[in-house]
Amino acid sequence: MTIFKNTSGLLPDFDNQEIPILNYILGFLVSIFMYNFLEIFSDPGMVPFRLLPFTNELAVPASASIAIHFLHVGLWWTAIALVIPIVLTLLTKESIGKNLRAVFSFSWIMILIPLTDLIISRGQGIDIHYLYPKKFADLLSIYSQFTPGENLTVPLALCLIAKYCFAITKKISATLATVILISAFIILAGLMPFFMRSLAGYFKIILEGISPIPIIRILTIAIFLELTLIFYLKDRGYFLALLKDTDLFKTLNFVLFFILGILLFRPHIGRFLLENIGSFILSVVSVSLVWVFANAASYINNEPQNKKHRIAALGVFLLALLCALAVNFTTLYFMLLSSSLCAAYLFAPFKLKRFALFSKMIISLCLLLLVILGWLFAGGEIFDFPQIFSLYILLFMPICLNVMDIKDCSSDKNAGIKTLPAELGEKKAKLLIGLAFLATYLAIPWLFLNKLLFLPSLLFGLMQAYLINHKKFRQEFVFLTHLISLSLLLVWLNFRI
Repeated sequence: MTIFKNTSGLLPDFDNQEIPILNYILGFLVSIFMYNFLEIFSDPGMVPFRLLPFTNELAVPASASIAIHFLHVGLWWTAIALVIPIVLTLLTKESIGKNLRAVFSFSWIMILIPLTDLIISRGQGIDIHYLYPKKFADLLSIYSQFTPGENLTVPLALCLIAKYCFAITKKISATLATVILISAFIILAGLMPFFMRSLAGYFKIILEGISPIPIIRILTIAIFLELTLIFYLKDRGYFLALLKDTDLFKTLNFVLFFILGILLFRPHIGRFLLENIGSFILSVVSVSLVWVFANAASYINNEPQNKKHRIAALGVFLLALLCALAVNFTTLYFMLLSSSLCAAYLFAPFKLKRFALFSKMIISLCLLLLVILGWLFAGGEIFDFPQIFSLYILLFMPICLNVMDIKDCSSDKNAGIKTLPAELGEKKAKLLIGLAFLATYLAIPWLFLNKLLFLPSLLFGLMQAYLINHKKFRQEFVFLTHLISLSLLLVWLNFRI
């Protein structure tokens, strides 16, 4: 039990609030960069690292391969590093901030893996790879597949975690539980290709080989879940407040417009989504996070001196871009464009939300971008996207979206904000918006060239006009009706012949 002794000097600076958490994050990134650099020499299976002139036809593919490999390794270590403080917080009740600092402080030990392999192999290097058991019974001997560097570093890391945990809890049971859970997560992370191949076989999905791309997508999803849980553990009240203000109805609206774009290109998408489940989940997450970013950024306008709002907006924005990047560059570009439009909508000098109809044109453009992105996700070409849908969204949506401003009519008018209800008055604005909704629904049969859609479109259009012009106006009922009608349209599109 000597490993649990002399723990008093283990954590001299973890509670020092004068050291920003950013310093620890930068230290963790330095460790990843050094690991990648050393692995170039240690791992002969690594993508060749050499400079090629841009005139060489292999220059771009080689650079892309190196970037993908480094991203893959960085995400793997990030996923492992983030799960450790989560387990520690849940089992020790210590603050997530202190546990993050502790883990990032010891991140340098990852460098021992390629360094040890280089020394033992006398500079030849040893291939660092995932675990590939041929059957589940082989899981009992997976440690034999570790390199010497991994056999040294993994026990060392677990010993440090055990010592840290015991220093906090003084309990052997909590320490053992922590070590067992973290060991299980490390093994599961090493077995990812094995589980991917097993699941692909179960769902009869043909995999020619496990490339880094699907692994990157799985790791990104894991990191998203980890960061969400860390945010919750760090500041539960602020997390729940931000989640509440995000508004599930509005978030679903953006997601459904993305799915609409997919269905415009191809019906019967069940099998297609199953075969591209990682990309689809990340696309939906990225779309949702851009909307969360817009809400977090709107807090900055209300309380510009609140540092918490700026950190939340920046964190959500970067996470949205990471999820988009894990899909492909096209998704990243569309998310950047949508985020830029949100910024132009919210912040000076543009602050387009000040202008009644033009501000809703920006939101309509974001919806159109999501439909086009869905079309591209399904395999369509951007030049083949039906222009009639672009005209439909940009013509009808700007007026309909003014429904969001009805409930704030009086306050907007007093504040000098030029929304349509504030300019026309609530009664006239309701009438105009109700008629816009009716016209929007009645245009659907013409848009899809199907007479069978006329009756349900008419019914939903009249229902929306009634809900909007009702004396006791309830915005959530309007959004709920919109989501139901849009969902039914998507079901029809999916099963159409």
